[in-house]
Amino acid sequence: MRKRFFTFLACIVCLLATCTASAAAMVTDVNWGVDKFNVLRMVVDLSETARYNVSIANDRELRIKVTGGLDSKVNRKGTIKSDLAKSYSVDRDQNSVTVRVPMTKKIQKSELKSFLLKKDASTGRPPRIVVDVSTNKVNNASMKYGATSVRRPAVRPTQAPST
Repeated sequence: MRKRFFTFLACIVCLLATCTASAAAMVTDVNWGVDKFNVLRMVVDLSETARYNVSIANDRELRIKVTGGLDSKVNRKGTIKSDLAKSYSVDRDQNSVTVRVPMTKKIQKSELKSFLLKKDASTGRPPRIVVDVSTNKVNNASMKYGATSVRRPAVRPTQAPST
């Protein structure tokens, strides 16, 4: 009887652990963009809202640490076309995922802005973590840095022929 009870208890614990693990948030994509003011934006798509932390390592590496798992379809390395960063990498440990962005210049915590966007059913966008790095921000909006992204390249408007 005692052996059956412990076997049953072990099965319940395993079942609960499996349910908890499957309910954890997953990083489903990592994107970047540069706006017309030369602000670098890193976006981490999630399966559901998750806890996260943004930090700077050695004055030159942005780290976005997300509690949860990593979808197998996420690129582990990527290229960034910016004068502030050239690449990013995605690492997984036991309980979290870390996006690392080595910077070409020193960055300060005051130059970072991070926020969480909730799932948007009207546009089909998932919950996402957004981190803006304004180290190289320019105030002149007429400068043409252009928005770019690895997944969604900017579409340049065609010019009508002059008359």
